[in-house]
Amino acid sequence: MKTKTKIITFSSALILAALLTVGFVKIVQYMCRYGLNYTETVKVNYEKGEQWIIKNSEKVETTSFDGLKLKACFVKNSIDSHKYGIFMHGYKDNPVKMEDYGHHFYDNGWNIIIPGQRGHSWSEGTFIDMGFFARKDVLSWINYINQQDSEAKILLYGVSMGAATVMMATGLSLPENVLCAVEDCGYTSIWDQFSYRLKEEFGLPSFPFLTVAEKIAEQKYGMDFHSISPENQLPHSRTPTLFIHGTADDFVPYYMMDILFKAAACEKEKVSIPDAKHAKSIYENPELYWQSVDSFVEKYF
Repeated sequence: MKTKTKIITFSSALILAALLTVGFVKIVQYMCRYGLNYTETVKVNYEKGEQWIIKNSEKVETTSFDGLKLKACFVKNSIDSHKYGIFMHGYKDNPVKMEDYGHHFYDNGWNIIIPGQRGHSWSEGTFIDMGFFARKDVLSWINYINQQDSEAKILLYGVSMGAATVMMATGLSLPENVLCAVEDCGYTSIWDQFSYRLKEEFGLPSFPFLTVAEKIAEQKYGMDFHSISPENQLPHSRTPTLFIHGTADDFVPYYMMDILFKAAACEKEKVSIPDAKHAKSIYENPELYWQSVDSFVEKYF
């Protein structure tokens, strides 16, 4: 009888362990799909849309370092200008989300180019890389501009994931005509950001969930979360950069700005936008926002 009870107990433990293992694997797989796969919720008609950026832009293309077809909205200013802004949109967004930023510069005599980030359904790419490969796409767009205009002077501008993309791009060897950059509410690293979101959204620790998810992402996508790190790239940056973050940001936490600012080896300034939530600084206090941006950019243009 005791032997039978032991067998039943052992079998139950095995079943429970198997169920927990299956549940763990499913959670990790969901994390990878949730974090790195794009599901378009708002359809954007890049040919006939009513948005300003769609109606006024020429659709242009270039090729990435790894052979992907990249697309962007390009608005050439009505006045003759050699000033160009490249505006990188955020996580699971599209170029339309950046038109308010680009429009401001257009109104001040700039040419603007707003790429669709790889893996976001317009440009090619089968997954969201959180800026890891896209930082080199920024270089592709810089080269595209330089082929069109030998006198071009270029600004890099990004919001959220786009900010991380821009910061990591400044860690590359960029042409001298890239004069400055603006990052708005970017994260320190994907490990830090995913750890933070994992705890906030699911109440789960980074170990073992994120640890295993990183291994899956490394095998499937060729990237590890620790390498996707603006904090690690900024010490190599020589591009003057303005850091912006809303104090009420609870998606990419506000404290990350100080870590990034400290890591940057370039000329730099920072501005906090009181009470602004994630990627809302431009709307929470537009006067402070644009005064800070314009003052910074004018130093280099």
